[in-house]
Amino acid sequence: IDGKIVIRAPHHPAPADPATIDVVVTPKMSFGSGHHHTTRMMCRLIHASAPARRALDVGCGTGVLSFVALKSGVGYVDAIDIDPWSSESAARAAELNGVADRIKIITGTVEAIEGETYDAIYANINRNILLADMHHYVARMNAGASIFMSGFYDEDVPKLVAHAETLCLTLVDVRSQDGWACIKMQK
Repeated sequence: IDGKIVIRAPHHPAPADPATIDVVVTPKMSFGSGHHHTTRMMCRLIHASAPARRALDVGCGTGVLSFVALKSGVGYVDAIDIDPWSSESAARAAELNGVADRIKIITGTVEAIEGETYDAIYANINRNILLADMHHYVARMNAGASIFMSGFYDEDVPKLVAHAETLCLTLVDVRSQDGWACIKMQK
């Protein structure tokens, strides 16, 4: 991704440049090989943003966004997914990436992190889930926190932004690639 981030399987060679963020995943039955436009846009935006102290990766899949965040300076990540295959895959990848001590993998819904608060939230899911659950995410955001959202099309941006603004979020950035979109908003 832009010569700054490599997402690869363990059998592929590591990048030669030590400054390149090297993320290793074994997707198997989980979503998150790093090839989709939404994943790449989210990685770019996370890497370009000031590192958060504590972040939440909602619908983490293999954990790609969590690992990019941790290797970009984020202090700690809670990564949650409803799919046990994803949680198992993310846990294995956390070991492969040497970040297992800075990430907690949770199998469950957003209710599993009740009472926790975050400086950044990453949600690469889909428009309908984002619209339905955004109030849960906002309730867990510290003042000044950012939420990064993708998994939807360009034409969905106005609806998502309008809904987010009713929850007192402010638009910071919008990115688009081949009809897919990614937005960053701040509390």
